[in-house]
Amino acid sequence: MKSNITKSDYIIARINRFGDIHSVRKIVRNWHDVLLYRSGLKKRVILRLRHSGKTFEINSEKDYLAFWNSPIMVDELLAEWRNEKGVKIGKGVITVDMNGRVARFLYRDSTELMKSLGTIRETFIDGIYSDLDVSNRQVLDIGGNIADSAIYFSLSGAKKVYALEPYSVLYNMGKRNITRSGVSNRVLFLKAACGGRSGTVDLGSNAVPGSGVSGSGKGGEKLRMFTLEELVRKYKLLDACLKIDCEGCEYSILMDSNIETLQHFKQISMEYHYGYLNIKDRLRRAGFAVTHTRPKYSFHSEQENPVLYYGTLFAESTR
Repeated sequence: MKSNITKSDYIIARINRFGDIHSVRKIVRNWHDVLLYRSGLKKRVILRLRHSGKTFEINSEKDYLAFWNSPIMVDELLAEWRNEKGVKIGKGVITVDMNGRVARFLYRDSTELMKSLGTIRETFIDGIYSDLDVSNRQVLDIGGNIADSAIYFSLSGAKKVYALEPYSVLYNMGKRNITRSGVSNRVLFLKAACGGRSGTVDLGSNAVPGSGVSGSGKGGEKLRMFTLEELVRKYKLLDACLKIDCEGCEYSILMDSNIETLQHFKQISMEYHYGYLNIKDRLRRAGFAVTHTRPKYSFHSEQENPVLYYGTLFAESTR
């Protein structure tokens, strides 16, 4: 959605489109060869891993994607995580220490382990929601995932967290994590979606857990979709915090909500996926001061709109 970013945003995003190189440098010795491969200047590359010394041959984009989910990659990431302060990976459980407050995330296989570690890094280590002042506030968490952010908000002093996750596999992981982290009394975890219209939505037969809910799916699991206004009324949200990371549904949620509904929130922290200009304008009109990161380019084939210009946005009420 090039029309929703500036020309300079577009140029810089395209120049810096190989954002995964930062991750590659941590685990691959010859990362410069990977950059040449990703740029199309090499047709084949043999990855040489830093910790184990093992190799992995890449001849196609399919090989490259397979590498990130391979047993070799799992071992390499685990070696990197052993030095991460405050995080302990045990058999079937990851423990995160938040200055004496403990979050626990359960996993049953390597897929769940990798999924959990990725979200734990973003939420607890990189601190992507640290700008939100949730202390003694209600929090609405749209895009609950494995309940990482809901647990983080609860352990950070939130009065009550209302989190929505539409996909069963992530919802079930999240429910287990909330229970093991001991925050069930402060987190209401709903199997539901939020969007621009109210009613029942079909996730679609080919839905990928973690992708956006467009409302145009067929033959999949059906569940309740709330509007933001309905959630504000249902849970009597006032002077609350709003977190959104729902892979594209942020536009219908915010653009279709009236100004009065938006003004029930004191702060908003979100990820945008298809540019930010329309959201920035909408929130400013509702009385928010808005800051954001420059968009990055990515291509996600599982998304309905696969070309992404994504980043983060933070808004704070000036009223």
